[in-house]
Amino acid sequence: MFLGGALLFTMILAGCPSQWPPLLGEPPSPSKYSGEEIRGRVVDQETGGPLSGVVVAVTWDLRGGFHGGHIKWLHLADTVTDAKGEFYFPAWGPIRRPHGTTLYGQQPWADILCSSLPLLPARERAR
Repeated sequence: MFLGGALLFTMILAGCPSQWPPLLGEPPSPSKYSGEEIRGRVVDQETGGPLSGVVVAVTWDLRGGFHGGHIKWLHLADTVTDAKGEFYFPAWGPIRRPHGTTLYGQQPWADILCSSLPLLPARERAR
């Protein structure tokens, strides 16, 4: 869905920082997850002006199994910024957590993509 766009950055949105004591290992996973609404604004770093038409995607990644890697996405959503550069995701859930999985890290993660940015040549990206 996001082919042809240039990835601006990936960020971790403030949401559910872990309060679990680090010496006790991983906290127990809840049986269900839900998410609060997310509102934001995308602006040009140099001018501070709003960027419209930018794709914003948020993901919640479930990990688990023997290897502890990605199992599936618990929830995915995407939208496009309006003329003011603003975006909105409604609250969701609860969604039952599949057995043997847990959310990975601090979630959600947001990917911001803008097709109007020039793509760098491969040698420039490798630096």
